Amino acid sequence: MESFRGWCWAREVPVLLMLLVALVGGSLASASPCDISEYSCDDGGCVSLSHFCDGVAHCTDYTDEPPGCSVCNRTFYGYVDHTYQLEVPAPPASRAGLPQAPVRPHLLMGGSSSEPFRCILTFTAIGRTHGDIIQITFSEFHIGHFNVAAADSSSGSRIGGCEGDHISIEEPKLRVRGGRWCGEGSGLNVYYSETDTVAVTLHAASTIQGEYFDNPLKFKIKYKFLRRERAIVRYGRGGTAKYRGEMVRNSACSRVFQGCRARQCRLQSPNFPGLYPRNVTCYY
Repeated sequence: MESFRGWCWAREVPVLLMLLVALVGGSLASASPCDISEYSCDDGGCVSLSHFCDGVAHCTDYTDEPPGCSVCNRTFYGYVDHTYQLEVPAPPASRAGLPQAPVRPHLLMGGSSSEPFRCILTFTAIGRTHGDIIQITFSEFHIGHFNVAAADSSSGSRIGGCEGDHISIEEPKLRVRGGRWCGEGSGLNVYYSETDTVAVTLHAASTIQGEYFDNPLKFKIKYKFLRRERAIVRYGRGGTAKYRGEMVRNSACSRVFQGCRARQCRLQSPNFPGLYPRNVTCYY
């Protein structure tokens, strides 16, 4: 009886091994060949993450343009020195002619007045061929209004002069800075990160139909991943790297400089040579 059970076990082992090999082989075969900076099409192809939901089918099976898709609330990666483009579309009604007056106001953004629209775009550099810091260029920017008179107001709804729609830019590895960006902008408005991750958040209040016809939302950016050693304007070249002071813990951008009699110290604004962050005071 014992030998019979041993014989059964001996016969079962190869079967189990074959099943295990088949399962492992199946999982390896189904693993995506795409890079972390690419979207995996259902047909096996790979396209840039920036092509997902951009209104143009790049996958042969159109899986990069699924119904109801959005570029919002996603994390984007990329290759060093390659420039990617991204656009958050304006509400559909703002592209059409003036609507007929509705019996009841129709909300363009959000399901109700208590549900504002929020779009988070996260950019992460993971080192080596995928860069160390991020460059974001705001190529087309028309979000909300900037009210100069409200800039000095203590009103909670008009922080820094921005009324209603605005964006915020934060780096999760730094202390939260707050501050709003709004109004119109074009040209060389560039933000360079201090760390490897940047989160750009578009905030838009639930808006009744008609407001966007005089002020259509436009938000187009270009983003790029850079290697730290090649960011010579900020850090200097190789062995002659700039001494930019020591970061003060729990501060947004304050620094302490030591030994400046013996070496050359460089005082830089945060995110130099890019846009100065909002709502920030630095102490040196």
